[in-house]
Order: sequence, then C-alpha cells, then structure tokens
Amino acid sequence: MRSTTTLLVVAAGCVYFSVPVFATQAVTIFSNDGDAQKCSAAAHTAAQTNFASHDALEACDRALEYGHMKKRDRAATYVNRGIIATALSRFQEAFRNYHQAMGIMPDMPEPYIGRGNIYFLAGKLDKSIADYSRALDLDLGREHVAFLNRGMAYEKLKQYDAAEEDYRMALEAVPDWELAQQKLSFVRARQTVNP
Repeated sequence: MRSTTTLLVVAAGCVYFSVPVFATQAVTIFSNDGDAQKCSAAAHTAAQTNFASHDALEACDRALEYGHMKKRDRAATYVNRGIIATALSRFQEAFRNYHQAMGIMPDMPEPYIGRGNIYFLAGKLDKSIADYSRALDLDLGREHVAFLNRGMAYEKLKQYDAAEEDYRMALEAVPDWELAQQKLSFVRARQTVNP
C-alpha cells in the first residue's frame, strides 16, 4: 500500500493514494463467465485496498473478448476494469472503460462515479460534481459514496456550505463513517476560520 497525504475512498473501504480522494463502486457480475467473475472480484479488492494486478486486467479483457455476457454484465465488466486500471494508475484507460460502460448502459450509475473520480484527479472539479450528481440521479445504491466524493470536490472549490451538506448526507446514510465525520469537522472548522 502506498503512503500518501491524501485519501481515496472506493466502494466500501478506504485506500491510500498518492492522489486526491474519491470513491467508486465495483459491480457484481451475475454471469457464470469465470474471467468476468475474476475481474469483478479483483475490482472489489482494488476498491477496498487500492491493489490490483495486470493479471486482473487480463481477466477483464478475456471476459470482454470471449465471454458471452448480458448487456448489464458487459457494462459492469467495463466498470470493474476501470476500477482496476485506476488502482494501477492507468487513468486514461480507466476513463475509456467508464465511457464504454456508459455507452452500453447509460443509466448505470457506477461508471459516473468512476469517471467523476478521474475528473477529480485531473482537477476538472465541475465535471466531477456533475458526474457524482448524475450517479445520485440514477439511484446509486450506495449514495453515501457519491455524497462524500461530491463534498470533496466542493471542498476543493472552497464551497464549504455545499461540502458540508454533502458530508451530512453521507453521514445520514452511514452515521459512523469516520472519514465523512472527519471531512465534516474539517469544513466546519474552515467555515469558522473563513466565514
């Protein structure tokens, strides 16, 4: 695991990155395709630990090339591949994977979280906010992830009121989430210093 000064939240866990923080969600595959299952499992691990291997990407590639999957599982495999590519710091590749997933299933919320994270890393905060908002509009199952990420983008833009609201929404969904509690305390302190 890399040590850093910033944190990235992905899926259910926190991971340490040498880049800013955000969250994404791996998508469970329903297909019986072994490579798609391996890709999904590797994405869940990458989301929790920020560790991924090139072998995991190859499993995703085999699933996409040779697997006989339904539309939803194909889109999910692209999302999972994007998560793995992000963990390997292959951000342009991850960005393309999220776009592929959106092309297959435009109403799937998870690729918007992943793409929002890439925009966040690139400093395109308005675009990251738009993607996190879109994921929320699409009924993201784990909405606290999008609220935390969007709050961090607002925080970077020094829009502390909006950041505070999103951190509160994240805590409403997961009351004991330590990272969201820390982020909320930080923006409240910033508002006191810079009213």
